[in-house]
Amino acid sequence: MSSSTAVPIRKPNPYLMAVRLLVLTIGLTLFCFAIGLFFGIIGVVIANAVRGGGINLNLAYRAIAFPFAMVGLVAIFATLLVYELRRYRRQRDEYRAFHERAA
Repeated sequence: MSSSTAVPIRKPNPYLMAVRLLVLTIGLTLFCFAIGLFFGIIGVVIANAVRGGGINLNLAYRAIAFPFAMVGLVAIFATLLVYELRRYRRQRDEYRAFHERAA
């Protein structure tokens, strides 16, 4: 593609990178909490069926879902931070190369 027909590349915005990182981290952490809660409830129900007695679902929240979500939070944040930094640097380099060619 020649430079006369090329679509100009937008300059990457680090603030949008931070917003995207925050939104994805919160959303995926809530998803981890939901998955942990689901399996925690299943585990508590099965354990109480085997042992007998009443079902205490507070255990599913406190001992399973919340720690699972916190571990997920750390892993998700670290992974997304690396991904977003690489993406930002790649877009920044493409932007600079595009404007150097155009000049």
